[in-house]
Amino acid sequence: MPKNQTQNSQPPTRDQLVGAMLTALRTKGFHGVGLSELLAQAQAPKGVLYHHFPGGKTELAVAAIDHVVQHISSRLEHLLSQHRDPSQALAQWMKDAQKALLGSGYEAGCPLATIALGTPNARQAWLSTGHGLIWRPCSIMSQRKAQAQFGW
Repeated sequence: MPKNQTQNSQPPTRDQLVGAMLTALRTKGFHGVGLSELLAQAQAPKGVLYHHFPGGKTELAVAAIDHVVQHISSRLEHLLSQHRDPSQALAQWMKDAQKALLGSGYEAGCPLATIALGTPNARQAWLSTGHGLIWRPCSIMSQRKAQAQFGW
């Protein structure tokens, strides 16, 4: 739970906006949802969106993807701590992802794909963030593979 949130309160508005965008990316894609729908789902006024995300919808999408990559990275690190062989950890991660997709009735897919396959503007905004978003999980796997291979 974020530090600004109590047990009975809603998450901070920024987190609500990111959550709304994440849901939209998983179920409708970047272009399948409008600002009005995102704001309604997050229960936030338009001014709050631009306060937290001056770049509007595109900047919000980048924040949602960053959240996903952080989650993926944390999950991979956890699985790698449980499996000596990195391929077993990756296989478990894939099983978990398949289970989540099946559990959604194949209606909530990978939010990374909707950006990667989206328009050049959204893709460029995502790539230009400088976070190396997609490379974090790859780096984690590479480090673990080297550790396993060389006994580090």
